[in-house]
Amino acid sequence: MLERIDYLRQIDKARVRSPVTALLGPRQCGKTTIARAFSENREATFFDLESEVDLRRLANPEMVLGTCRGLVVLDEIQRAPNLFNVLRVLVDRADVQARLLILGSASPDLTRGVSESLAGRVEFVEMAGFGVEETGTRNWRKLWLRGGLPRSYLAASGDDSTAWREGFIRTFLERDIPQLGFEMKFSEAPEITRSMHKVVDDLRLDHLFVVCPSGESYPVRERISVLSLFKESDLAGRIEKVIPSRDRAGD
Repeated sequence: MLERIDYLRQIDKARVRSPVTALLGPRQCGKTTIARAFSENREATFFDLESEVDLRRLANPEMVLGTCRGLVVLDEIQRAPNLFNVLRVLVDRADVQARLLILGSASPDLTRGVSESLAGRVEFVEMAGFGVEETGTRNWRKLWLRGGLPRSYLAASGDDSTAWREGFIRTFLERDIPQLGFEMKFSEAPEITRSMHKVVDDLRLDHLFVVCPSGESYPVRERISVLSLFKESDLAGRIEKVIPSRDRAGD
């Protein structure tokens, strides 16, 4: 693993200045690895919020976290948004002797939740994949071909890197993109399911776009449209045409 000294320095400075440091970045960019490297030789307690065991440990979060000392790392914080208000209460207590490092995959909901609940108490550190300053200029071609996400860049072979990226992209399209109001389909004639209608209503989306490799773009019903991945070279421009101008008045 490459040393990521700049991020370690940023986290250290943020930890001194603020009771909560939020390390945010895309999935698989190395947030957990950096947090573990930062906690070496420090008194630290880890909670992985994707672990059922750790979630049970936090059944009474205010009591458990209130007794921690040193560095407390909460990984995958987006899995437990109910903790934000608890963290606000904790960091305002005079007797708390811990500093919090929260890790999360960057998303509008997470950033908004942290900012609203921990305003004035949190400092953000934005993380990305490897950059040329970390890999070295002599490895620019490898970085260009494989990208900066650690598991892709550090794969044992080019084939391994390609296989990892294909799996990662598919997961991103099927899991993360829908959270932004997009539904990715691999069929040329995607079926608009009942769950899509429910998502639009439950999340109060202005519009749901189903992107697929079809030959045409067309509206399905109010607030749901199919966009052709190949025909619309400028998806952003197409979206502006679909959404009425009054809905963008505040942009």
